[in-house]
Amino acid sequence: MSEGKRFYVFLMEFIGFLGLLVLCLWLALRPKSPSYSVVFLSIEQHPGENGSIFYSLEIENPNKDSSIYYDDIILSFLYGQQEDKVGETTIGSFHQGTGKISIQDVGN
Repeated sequence: MSEGKRFYVFLMEFIGFLGLLVLCLWLALRPKSPSYSVVFLSIEQHPGENGSIFYSLEIENPNKDSSIYYDDIILSFLYGQQEDKVGETTIGSFHQGTGKISIQDVGN
């Protein structure tokens, strides 16, 4: 095999190795989306007044190496087939550290 072909084979192997390395790093380090769960929901009726909605929202950051900065989160509570809005609230912006779970308890 000539020297020129050896150099090109080595170059192709090196580029392939770098490509695999970049792929592995990308798969290992790409951020994951947070997961949201409603762990408690209660609707209380008050005679002659509007009712109240109490809930507990759990937000989990599955990333072990990066934190998440949230903007304001708007929650809308809908009812029925026509999705009539019965309530709306906003959770202010906040920071969530790596691998942490935030619990938001709110009454509307």
